[in-house]
Amino acid sequence: MNKDEITKKLKSSPIYNMSQDSLENFHTSFLCWLLNTYPEFTKLFTSNTNFLSCKKQQSHGNNIRTDLEIELNNKEIIIIENKLKSFPNNEQLEKYSAFFSKKYKTTSFVLLSLVQKENLPNNWDKWEHKSYSELAKKMQRIFKRIKYKEP
Repeated sequence: MNKDEITKKLKSSPIYNMSQDSLENFHTSFLCWLLNTYPEFTKLFTSNTNFLSCKKQQSHGNNIRTDLEIELNNKEIIIIENKLKSFPNNEQLEKYSAFFSKKYKTTSFVLLSLVQKENLPNNWDKWEHKSYSELAKKMQRIFKRIKYKEP
């Protein structure tokens, strides 16, 4: 196996992709790998199946750094704020909402968090809340429908 083949095989591995980031961001790397490898997993966040790409940890200046951005081919973007180890910050989410709503024709916002929705402030109207429990259940249903391909 030559260097390019080895590199391609490594990049297709979920373990390799998760190991590229700190402990704080490994879960984001896994989700990005999953979406780019199996686009049908966009169903975790939208019914729109016109998937183009998933990008992780994008910086947009003005102290805006997204965890995940899912681009769909009709000029739609899904911004995912992935809060595994911290509590969601209202100021941050409002700033992201204002910035991306101006930049894209259609923007959806998803807060992925261990914090249950009942424990969040009431003014999260632009953000859809998804718990990790809900995400795991949806992933399980999708995995049952697709055929896993060994990298």
